Amino acid sequence: MGLNYFKSRKRLDFSPHPFDVGNILGLKRGYGNNHFLLKIYGLEKADFETYYTYHLNHFRSTGRGTEKDFLSHVWHIVQKRIEYFERKDPFSSEHPRHLSNIGKLTEFQQYLGTRDKWNIRPNDVLLKEKDGKIAELEAHIQDLEEQLKASRGIRAPIRHTILSGFSLRHPSKPGQLNLTWIVLLGEYVIN
Repeated sequence: MGLNYFKSRKRLDFSPHPFDVGNILGLKRGYGNNHFLLKIYGLEKADFETYYTYHLNHFRSTGRGTEKDFLSHVWHIVQKRIEYFERKDPFSSEHPRHLSNIGKLTEFQQYLGTRDKWNIRPNDVLLKEKDGKIAELEAHIQDLEEQLKASRGIRAPIRHTILSGFSLRHPSKPGQLNLTWIVLLGEYVIN
């Protein structure tokens, strides 16, 4: 199953691509998922996209599925491995390494979240993300409403003066509007 998803290292290949999974003897059937995750522990956050894309392109080239299928599989194995490490004994000598692996897998899972166009992630993760986005947008709307109220409070007297200026006629020229005050107020508002 793992052989179908990830590009494996060729047997006795002494100069493999850095993202190929497996060891010098190749990839034993059924261990592709383990080797894929093992590579993640050594990656920097900036390399996640390149690593994911490398294996996604391989998967697509086999014609066995779409990006949705690949993302679903990768999300599933990452989630299961996180759960595996969380169940380990916190008092064992391996605990610091388990915490490190959980941290790296969680970072990779956050990257996978940016690739999820199909809402493959579990509902609780999606709801938490959507609730955060809703709260952020509501706060932004409230800020905009406060700015609008403040701008109405400042500009209302000026707007009233400008509009009332249109009803005034120039004293010496009965057919023309008195635009002097309107121009001065306009200059004030612009500056």
